[in-house]
Amino acid sequence: MMAKTFSAAVISPEIRAKIERAAATCESIEKRELRCPYDGFRVGTVFADTGGHVMFKCQKCKTETVFNLTPGTHLDFRRASN
Repeated sequence: MMAKTFSAAVISPEIRAKIERAAATCESIEKRELRCPYDGFRVGTVFADTGGHVMFKCQKCKTETVFNLTPGTHLDFRRASN
């Protein structure tokens, strides 16, 4: 069996600066973890100012779930139709 190799692209200074600015901007924003409603496995982390709908696939049970992140609503879980 061949060993897997990993290669990373070199990030340009401009892209690195954008990443660092984005990280500095959100340091004071509250984060919340999204957990799979079926087994409780952490599927992602979102910031408090995130809105709309996102879909995550649980790496443990392989279920895709749509999360409603609209501000002012309780996290709404819906199973993906595919």
